[in-house]
Amino acid sequence: MVTIGLPVYNGEKWLREALESIVAQDFLDWELIVTIDDEGIGIKDYGLEIRDERIRVVADGEHKGISARINQQVEMARGEYFARMDADDVMLPERLSVQVKYMEEHPEVDVVSSSAIIIDERGEKIGMRSEGIIHPSVMGRTTWFREHPYRSECDGCEDWDLWLRTRENSVFGFIKEPLILYRQPEKVDRKKYLLRRRQGRVAIRMNRDILPAWRYYGLLIDSYAKSVYRMIF
Repeated sequence: MVTIGLPVYNGEKWLREALESIVAQDFLDWELIVTIDDEGIGIKDYGLEIRDERIRVVADGEHKGISARINQQVEMARGEYFARMDADDVMLPERLSVQVKYMEEHPEVDVVSSSAIIIDERGEKIGMRSEGIIHPSVMGRTTWFREHPYRSECDGCEDWDLWLRTRENSVFGFIKEPLILYRQPEKVDRKKYLLRRRQGRVAIRMNRDILPAWRYYGLLIDSYAKSVYRMIF
């Protein structure tokens, strides 16, 4: 019933914990597609031996980017629903069962996300996030993801681009209950932060035709302001 897509790039540090949290789900009707996006790297290079027949691994030795890998997973998916997952996060045991129940009870909903417990690099709980769409908490109808593929031009902000351009013709649901542990670095990597801001501006410009002028320029100004602030401080 559910296909879980787990793209991996430089993810050896927490990958085992992520996989264990998937295998520990109380909902059993799932398959997992792992795509290794490191050049010249296979699953054995991570020191993992996977013997669960529900898990398929794609390790082609190429680096294609997260959007291309998620699209690849969606095309390979055999499940009615597609669930996102990242290699540094952890599913709570009831995640899949709660989301499947929600989707079955709300046939009008295309995509549902949930709250998340924020953890640090040591796995310590440091907070809660209960607003916005948290990408690795998302589950949606596989047909919806096939109709709305991710765009590689927006890698680093690919999820925000997707929600932005589909918001007018899609129905998004939200579950207040936290269903994942979302890992957040203790220190902000300035280079990565600025890259995400820059990619966010790419997404804004690519969606200019569907944004009101005030919204379009407001988003750009806000993005530039935050980038300048981060460079100074």
